[in-house]
Amino acid sequence: MTKPGRYIGMYNIASADTRSTGQYLKWDGSKPVWDTVDVGDSLSFSGSTSSGVLTYGGASQIDVESVALASGTFANVVGVHNLGGDMSIVSGGVLSLFASPVKITSSELEIPGSSASAGLIKLYEDTDNGTNKVSFVGPASCSDQTITLPDASGEVALKDGKQYQVFPCNFIDDLNTSQVFLPIHGTTFEQSTVYQDDVAIVAPCDGRVVSLALSCMSISGSGDFTVKIYTRGPNNSGTSLANWTEEESEVLAFTGTDDSHVFHFAFSNAKHFESTEKFVVAIQASADPGANTYWYGTVVVEWDYSTLLGTSAEFDAAP
Repeated sequence: MTKPGRYIGMYNIASADTRSTGQYLKWDGSKPVWDTVDVGDSLSFSGSTSSGVLTYGGASQIDVESVALASGTFANVVGVHNLGGDMSIVSGGVLSLFASPVKITSSELEIPGSSASAGLIKLYEDTDNGTNKVSFVGPASCSDQTITLPDASGEVALKDGKQYQVFPCNFIDDLNTSQVFLPIHGTTFEQSTVYQDDVAIVAPCDGRVVSLALSCMSISGSGDFTVKIYTRGPNNSGTSLANWTEEESEVLAFTGTDDSHVFHFAFSNAKHFESTEKFVVAIQASADPGANTYWYGTVVVEWDYSTLLGTSAEFDAAP
């Protein structure tokens, strides 16, 4: 005998048990009875419901294991739940939520915007941590854009208009204990004065120095390396270091056994300079690290292109 709620094929039914219109033979747990249909496996229909609620047993819900919509419109259905199987929409169909046509095809998901907002996806954090979320939303007005993810595992860093740029700054020098300004724009000529064209860069937008990676071929002394970031605004020649602003500094110790080691100076300030300002990177040793030798340096700068200077103009102060 089948389980309750399933239809059976053969059974000795008393003559008093008569079937009414719309009833089907059903097992009620102890005997077969005539009853209305119980949808236990699947529901499949063609057509449309333009209004009202599709119900079963007087309740505004359908308990099914799968729903297949072959054609037409599946709309205005309230309280559909316990959907254990697949819900399929034929090619070209549109799934509408709250009258907004979210389109799902074999390879695309389209989330339209409204008159108040662009399309939005919300990803919520682990419920153990709370109810905060990360929202992905398109700009209010834009041309068609495509973002392609890399074919690799890991994390994708999102920068709001910010991008990194790498500046090699190799040079040869007997560093001794004087402050030296690094050639961050492509030459190999470090300088002892801050305003030299080899070392100072004028910024087209706001930004910061992210880091300096430095390696020395030969070190014989011991002491500290101090790296500093200096800036100077427009309308000032800046020939004197006293007129420049020290934005940030980092210190690392060195010893005579650090030949060809890499010293990484990481800076934490959110911003070092504004558009139209000049900036430089300087290094100074507390004790002479050794004789004339090769220095290999790489400076990473983060530009905030959302502040990029726009139309042609003259500036005597940072905008």
